Amino acid sequence: MISLLSIYRELLQRIDWNLFGLAVVLFTMGVVVGPRIVARNIRFLIAYPLWIYNCLEKILRGRPRFFKLFVIIFCFNATSLFLSFLSGFTGVLPFLFAFLTGLNVSIITFKVAGRMGFAAIFLNPVALMELPAAWIALSLGMSLGLEILSPVMGLSISQFFMSLWWVYILFVLPLLFLSGLLEAALITSMQKHDFD
Repeated sequence: MISLLSIYRELLQRIDWNLFGLAVVLFTMGVVVGPRIVARNIRFLIAYPLWIYNCLEKILRGRPRFFKLFVIIFCFNATSLFLSFLSGFTGVLPFLFAFLTGLNVSIITFKVAGRMGFAAIFLNPVALMELPAAWIALSLGMSLGLEILSPVMGLSISQFFMSLWWVYILFVLPLLFLSGLLEAALITSMQKHDFD
């Protein structure tokens, strides 16, 4: 137990909290801009989130059982955030992705619930786990990108990546696991209520 706590304590020190804060700011900027993008119908920015929305709607119409829904949610989120992390190898993309992630969430929320749903982006129980996971993954990508652009750690890129990789495994994935369980439970509960 003590060794596990020490591992987590060490991994916490590998998160650049300034970059975490920057991820939050860029994400929030994307959320704020989302409704304006929809209002102006800027197609190249709304195409991807609307495609995701349509895919999710199609999946939900099939009323998947809890476990299948959980696997879909968890795998989608884990893959998306892992790609955000890996984008650090490009140097600059994680900074763009932080904004686009907020934008995409905003557009999907606007499509589902209109302006009244925006508070739920930050205040629903799922978001309390899912958003920190996203911000950590994005901050890891930013750290990786900055290290590639201007090495300061004295490690090879592969060593630096592996030091961040364990943060992704032991922080991001557990948060996504818990949020996926909760989201799947909430959706299946609502579907059962609607069906009844």
